Amino acid sequence: NRKNIESGIKTKLNNLIQINCLTHRELMKLTGLSNSGLQKIRHGESKNIRPSTLKILCEVLKCEPDDILKDLEQ
Repeated sequence: NRKNIESGIKTKLNNLIQINCLTHRELMKLTGLSNSGLQKIRHGESKNIRPSTLKILCEVLKCEPDDILKDLEQ
């Protein structure tokens, strides 16, 4: 279910942001993502996350793509 996947990404991403002690503004600056783009991802409103966006998020958050995406389709 797409809504569950989006909700799972939102929850996992926000947990990683908290673990790394980053603010929304700091994450924006470190990733180069726009405020609106990052907001959409963080709130589960993004239709698609580009591989390049996922890659930069993982670099900044010191994680792997599976840390954000794993088990969301189950």
